[in-house]
Amino acid sequence: TNPVQVDVVAVASSHTGQTGQTGEAGANPSSQAQAADSQGAPDIFLETSVSKPDPFVGEQVLYVLRVFTAVRIANANLDRPDFSGFSANELEGRKQYEAVRNGRNYQVIEAAILITPRKSGETTVSPATLRCDVATRNSRRTPTPFDAFFDDPFFGRAHLEPRLLKSPAVELNVR
Repeated sequence: TNPVQVDVVAVASSHTGQTGQTGEAGANPSSQAQAADSQGAPDIFLETSVSKPDPFVGEQVLYVLRVFTAVRIANANLDRPDFSGFSANELEGRKQYEAVRNGRNYQVIEAAILITPRKSGETTVSPATLRCDVATRNSRRTPTPFDAFFDDPFFGRAHLEPRLLKSPAVELNVR
């Protein structure tokens, strides 16, 4: 796998771009593993999709990986999936934008990879893995009016909590 440096962070997958939810990463192609806030909305998640779940050998398929984050993160390292059985070329120019999912605002980084299956049969694209530190408030002290400005990892007042997230594997039926 090739590590990719990103500046964001939970996880979903789909053949059509829609997401489902489950508590376990990699449970099925339309599942979502997530790190959630106290209201149950994910703080960070990965979402994957493919343009065609049943391509022909040699047919190009667009694999898209999106990283959604609603919290500040640091030290993010994304290992892209193992594309064994495919040729894979990451397209230039990652997209960055804002999105709302289930009423929650997220920063999104999107990477597109053009994959081409080399043999027929059931094939699996392995999960992407994201390792990062999530900035959480240090609740051991009394809040001050300056917290909004100084409660930043740069100033040392936030606690960094390590996270490990995996996207679900994506199943393709190559003809």
